[in-house]
Amino acid sequence: MNKISNRIIEKIKFAHNISANRVEFIKILFVISFFSLKKKISLLPQIRVKLCLKFVDGYDIKYFNFYPMSNCDFAIFDEIFINKEYKFDSKNVANIIFDIGSNVGLSVIYFKLKFPQAIIYCFEPDKKVFDFLKLNTSQFKDVICENMAITKSTGKIKFYPYPNSSMSSSMIQRLKNQNFIEVNSFSIDDYMFKNNIDFVDILKFDVEGAEFEIFQNIKSINSICEIIGEFHADLTGKSINDFMALFDKSRNISLREIRKEQRYIILIQ
Repeated sequence: MNKISNRIIEKIKFAHNISANRVEFIKILFVISFFSLKKKISLLPQIRVKLCLKFVDGYDIKYFNFYPMSNCDFAIFDEIFINKEYKFDSKNVANIIFDIGSNVGLSVIYFKLKFPQAIIYCFEPDKKVFDFLKLNTSQFKDVICENMAITKSTGKIKFYPYPNSSMSSSMIQRLKNQNFIEVNSFSIDDYMFKNNIDFVDILKFDVEGAEFEIFQNIKSINSICEIIGEFHADLTGKSINDFMALFDKSRNISLREIRKEQRYIILIQ
């Protein structure tokens, strides 16, 4: 009983901390409750509810609209806007940002609020999730959404949507008999060449285990100033030292362990 009470209190606190006002607070609690019920009763319809959320950035409070797809989006919000996994001191003004593995767009919103002048290229292979990405980023200018994967090579690949958790979907099969979809893919080199992009100020990645292959043979690495993302040792089968060895030793690399010897937030400058 205490565990249930604690979970309810945590949800109420969370909704209060991220809501723009009292009406939005009630809407957030409704949405969280509905999604929890939908997980148990799959016949319930998919809903689209526009929420107005707040981002406390030091002494500055910023507001934005957001359409959640499921409760895992609130877990992503917690990682990005509360735990501030992508917060770092950038070396320069960011004009071009690549967001690889954009999901429903929360990381894109974070970077757009931090760097409003930037052009952000977003990459999300899952069509259902991509629709929410477009919806959530339509409130901003200079956001280009691409329904594709970024991988080691250009072509077609298998992509495995994870049931009830888009944040766990991957180019790696994680469940037995897991369904897959075929999606378009580009390498970073080919995408930059095709779109006449000479320099990327910030590249963010969260690709659930595909990160090692993406950076393994990249030729345009010196045209990317700063790289930040999540490395999954448990999914790549590689160690964090293996991943760091892909980058020039002259680069400064910072690590934050988020799961013991398995997952890290890595910043490369």
